[in-house]
Amino acid sequence: MVLTIGYLITEAETVWLHLGDGRVVEGHALGFDSVTGFGLVQALGRIDLDPLPFGSSAAASVGDRVVVGGAGGRTRSVASRSPPGRSSRLLEYLLDEAIFTYPAHPNFGGAGLISAGGELIGVGSLQLEREREGKAEHVNMIVPIDLLKPVIRGFAQIRPRQQTRASWLGMFSTEIDNRVV
Repeated sequence: MVLTIGYLITEAETVWLHLGDGRVVEGHALGFDSVTGFGLVQALGRIDLDPLPFGSSAAASVGDRVVVGGAGGRTRSVASRSPPGRSSRLLEYLLDEAIFTYPAHPNFGGAGLISAGGELIGVGSLQLEREREGKAEHVNMIVPIDLLKPVIRGFAQIRPRQQTRASWLGMFSTEIDNRVV
């Protein structure tokens, strides 16, 4: 099973897992949790990878050294830190808490946030721009792994998805004078 971010697989008809050694394995989108944004994919072939142990996102602190590991393995990972700032409830999942990392990883969707101890503490969802010291700064928003524990049982009950189509509304928003517009 591969944990990812749900919007990558929401309406996927085919899923391909690209491994760091260049192999490609077909996968099956099992489902996603619309509250947290997590998605789950079943590999349909051998991937021969050791899973990352789950850490605790609650134990992460602002300024911790972390790695945002996207597709491509170590050579395409970004050493980051969690910058000062507040988490937000706006975004697409209505999260009470989110983790933000800087610098931003360009391939953030589904990227793993890995602690200095080598544990998975979140999954990448968005890239946002904010102002810091008068300059634009790109950060990644990460869904904390602690949110997975309450919904993991629901993933175990997922059946192959039925052919339904969801409607999505794309929207760009920004914060001006402490208001989202």
